[in-house]
Amino acid sequence: MENKLLPAAHDFHSPLMRNEIWIQSGFLWPELFDLPNPGYAIESHEDTIAYLLDMDLWNKDRAILQKRIEQNPEELDRLIECSEQWGQEMNRFTSQARSANLSSWSGTDLWNFYERFANLQARQYAVGILLPLLEVGGVSFLESFLKTFLASRLSPEEAARAFAVFTTPLKNSFALDQEDALLELAPRCFSNKACRDVLENHLPNEIPSLLQQSAPEISEALRGHAEKFGWVYYVYAGPAFGEMQFVEFLQDLLHKRIQPEGETQRKKEERCRLAEERKKYLEQLRPDESTKRLLLLVNEYVWAKPRRKDYQSHSYFHMESFFREFSRRFDVSLKHARSATQKQIREALLEGKIDPSVLDRQYKHHLVSMDERETIVISGNEAKQFSTLHVLQSASEEMASVSELSGSTAFPGTATGSVRLINRPEDMQKMQPGDILVSVATTPSIVTAMKKAAAIVTDEGGLTCHASIVSRELHIPCVVGTKIATKVLHDGDLVEVNADKGVVKKIG
Repeated sequence: MENKLLPAAHDFHSPLMRNEIWIQSGFLWPELFDLPNPGYAIESHEDTIAYLLDMDLWNKDRAILQKRIEQNPEELDRLIECSEQWGQEMNRFTSQARSANLSSWSGTDLWNFYERFANLQARQYAVGILLPLLEVGGVSFLESFLKTFLASRLSPEEAARAFAVFTTPLKNSFALDQEDALLELAPRCFSNKACRDVLENHLPNEIPSLLQQSAPEISEALRGHAEKFGWVYYVYAGPAFGEMQFVEFLQDLLHKRIQPEGETQRKKEERCRLAEERKKYLEQLRPDESTKRLLLLVNEYVWAKPRRKDYQSHSYFHMESFFREFSRRFDVSLKHARSATQKQIREALLEGKIDPSVLDRQYKHHLVSMDERETIVISGNEAKQFSTLHVLQSASEEMASVSELSGSTAFPGTATGSVRLINRPEDMQKMQPGDILVSVATTPSIVTAMKKAAAIVTDEGGLTCHASIVSRELHIPCVVGTKIATKVLHDGDLVEVNADKGVVKKIG
């Protein structure tokens, strides 16, 4: 590699099987989108990963794509449509893993199925990565265009409101579909005295079994809800949400004294109001047709960028059945099954060969990169040597004296509370209502903790990151893109979040 790779973003619970497919997707760019191979890598330490980018190549591809969209906004429409169609096709295929008896499949059948899954996921990543490709430092050129255009026509206060209107999707995410369905179920739960008593007086892990005894019809409805929507929070390796997590959502409604019927009506009215405000702004601003198309595409972009991840989450959820069968056949743990390369999975299924010690080494530390022709997976000392030679190492920074952070406003508002660092599902037990959730970058797997937060602060992210989307949906003050929040703040620190100004202060 000619240039050093830059650690540009981080993620959690991302196993080798997913990381290899992510890298594999780059080889599809020339064929599918007439873009140069982007030259990136992923380094993982026990499922905690860093995305490593060759910024010269990344910026070259970004400039090409941005120019195409500026010249022809329909190009972004095409990418969004590809993401939607390919995601649906992938989910239809991988859903077979949930309904089939995989123990009866031959090794060849399983390998052919896995190979097809990997190819469909790689294609989905190929188009999916193009959407964040448009962002630099968490800010997309569409966001910059929108802010500049609005500032040239409106007062600062009016521009801020118009920005919120144009960046709030009018279509539901899959997570909002779940929220709406739970709000429909909630009145039945709250009006049932036995159910309400259980919700108000017991811990979430106790409630499912208690409901089976005291309110079986509610228990059955809640079980059906979990079966339908549990995948929404799966991400790469789960676990899927079950009845206990949705019980926590119901308890959150009770704790916040939210009336389900009123909340449902409020959401409908807010969506109608947003549609009407958008119409009025378009009449007031009088953009030419090209600018108008870009204005409307901002909204589609904000909606589509996380949606392509949801299709992938659903597919990984389906494929848990495959990895459980692989784990059973070769007597390895589920985490080690997910730590196998495609070559190792093929050899195991077709030739019966697998080395658990290699899988363990790859789980602990691996690096996936690309050369001109193929994906390369290395681990152990080889991965360490590659990282030393090719990865730009972060300079150590003195953080002890930092008392104020700044970032971008994802949702306005203010809050004061104790910091809780939450990056993984296992961190969520620390979270109490009213705490300030601080994360490198939130994911759907920690949404239970996010619902309890008085405010959310992240190192990474911009307009379309997960924290931004969820904070807007939940109306929680949120500051994203601080870069160093998780390095400066610690569990228990008292902080003041002023998301109106994008500022976070340590006050104790």
